[in-house]
Amino acid sequence: MNKIDIVRAQSSDDCNICDQMLSQLFKQDSGFDATINPEAVVEGINQAYLKYSSVYLAYAVADDKPVGYLMGNLKSPKGQNSLTNIVTLDSIFVARENRDNGVGKALVADFEKWANDKFAGNFVIEASAFCANDDGAEFYKSLGFKPVKTIFRK
Repeated sequence: MNKIDIVRAQSSDDCNICDQMLSQLFKQDSGFDATINPEAVVEGINQAYLKYSSVYLAYAVADDKPVGYLMGNLKSPKGQNSLTNIVTLDSIFVARENRDNGVGKALVADFEKWANDKFAGNFVIEASAFCANDDGAEFYKSLGFKPVKTIFRK
């Protein structure tokens, strides 16, 4: 794999690429959560995010093709309920054949740079992984994330 470029979404074409990646993420995540429709096709979801300055939307390109995607946003601003800004890494996807090549790490690093620029270092990043997704949990741990909460469902 050649150099990894991170493209922050700015156009409809960028958003269409992100939508395609999100569709692939749904297909993958349906193996961990039976409530997710593996046949879901995402169209137009990411376009709506372009108007918000509190949303980060980007994809990774290697060898002239999209190989990963990340969407994150400001979850909770510093203020009455929070001592710091909380940004959430809402969705991340790296095509299976491109894993272990630094794509996810590059996306998260750019997301962290965005948050640092936006909040002058006054933030924490939250991310989640399905309990059965050991690879996802290990990925986050390798980047310095620590588990703080478990969500239960019935």
